[in-house]
Amino acid sequence: MSMTTKQRKAAFISRGFDLSRIEKASGGDIVIIKCSQCNAGGINGHFVHETGCPNQMHECAGCTNMVGRGVKYCPDCQ
Repeated sequence: MSMTTKQRKAAFISRGFDLSRIEKASGGDIVIIKCSQCNAGGINGHFVHETGCPNQMHECAGCTNMVGRGVKYCPDCQ
C-alpha cells in the first residue's frame, strides 16, 4: 500500500526535514523536502541531511521510535 501525500510529508518531518510542505503540481500534489538546519538533498532517490545536521533523525536500534543524531536507543528501549 502506498503512502498518501500527507503521510509522506509527515514521514519526512519525523526524520528532521522540518520545512517540508505539500505543493500543487500539474500531475497532482507533491512533497517539497527541506531542512531548516542544512542543505538537505537526494542521493539515488533517498533524501539525506548534510553530515552533522542537528535535525538528523533515525530509527531507534530497539524499536521504530525516532531518535536524534548520536543516539542509539530511545528512552523506552534504554
